[in-house]
Amino acid sequence: MQKKSPLAPKISSIYNKIMQLSLAIMLIIVVMDLSVTSFEQNQTTIDEHFNYVGHQYLQQAASALQLNLSIKQRKVLQQQIELLSENEIVNDIRFYDKTGLLVASSTRSAEINELYGLSMNKSNKSEQFVPFVKEVRTDKLNGYLRITLEKSLITKRLEDKNKTLNELLRLMLLLAGTVGFLLTRGFNRFSRQGYRLSR
Repeated sequence: MQKKSPLAPKISSIYNKIMQLSLAIMLIIVVMDLSVTSFEQNQTTIDEHFNYVGHQYLQQAASALQLNLSIKQRKVLQQQIELLSENEIVNDIRFYDKTGLLVASSTRSAEINELYGLSMNKSNKSEQFVPFVKEVRTDKLNGYLRITLEKSLITKRLEDKNKTLNELLRLMLLLAGTVGFLLTRGFNRFSRQGYRLSR
């Protein structure tokens, strides 16, 4: 009994350290998981915002073109499309009649096959340039409007802020770990000194 009793505090101290280390690792994993989940949720929100902006711009453009849909007014329709394409977020605009025949397009216009890299010697750019398509109607179907928007120009600020917040969260996690380590060492020294004084 006299030989076993001095070992008991050492064994319990080792177990305490193992438990503390395990708990710290679990907390780090939980915080990292929350960080990744938060980043992905923010990215999803940014994509939803982009889709909302794209559909709103498409709706406004379709409403503007409804006044110039007559074949006799094709020149006016072309001018209207060129005016709409001056916005920096717009890569190209195309208007098709109800049979799918191209009626008017912007100067930087590209076919959908080129956008998705289906043409010869063309790479897929559909993630950077995203097309939005809408039927254009008055009393009947007049045609289809396709607007291709440059995604990065709309989402860049939001994505930069999302990355900055994620980096700040990682820095806070590192600082919290450092502070926890320093506090643990400080408490250990304090407890050792108190034990020696009591003896």
